[in-house]
Amino acid sequence: MANVLVFGHQNPDNDAIMSTVVLSQLLNQLEYQGNTYTACCLGPLPAESAKLLEDAGVPAPTLIDAIEPAAEGTDPQLVILCDHNEPGQSVAGLENATIFGVVDHHRFGDFTTAAPLHIVALPWGSSCSIVAKLFEVMGVEPTDTQAKLLLSAMMTDTLMLKSPTATAVDAAIAE
Repeated sequence: MANVLVFGHQNPDNDAIMSTVVLSQLLNQLEYQGNTYTACCLGPLPAESAKLLEDAGVPAPTLIDAIEPAAEGTDPQLVILCDHNEPGQSVAGLENATIFGVVDHHRFGDFTTAAPLHIVALPWGSSCSIVAKLFEVMGVEPTDTQAKLLLSAMMTDTLMLKSPTATAVDAAIAE
């Protein structure tokens, strides 16, 4: 069993934070592949995210600044990238990790891995929309708190569903 670090991009926004937090909760609830999943962030929480998490009684993600090389004879740190996929947007030392998965709604740029991985990438308005859909796909009903956290980020990332990146799928999930 491994501890997988789940994190969004540098200078996190609400979508990066909430997709990380709620995806970690979902994967832990499912005991996905026997691993544990730790929500992390690569910078200070946006005020909106901090307030929402505090009001919901949900712990803030763990702040990390780098992935160190694995000690000799040990496996590299497993990570899941949320709301980003390019190394330049990610944690320092990403090359020291094994990317276990990506959940993202952005274009893919400079992205290669040494091993196969789990990727859920859809052209929707927010990564939280994708995480919400994963609940449905996995046959799990989100709690009211999880739904609220996801919806908050969907609304900010899609500018209340008025952004050019907002899709009919985002609107349907928001309902």
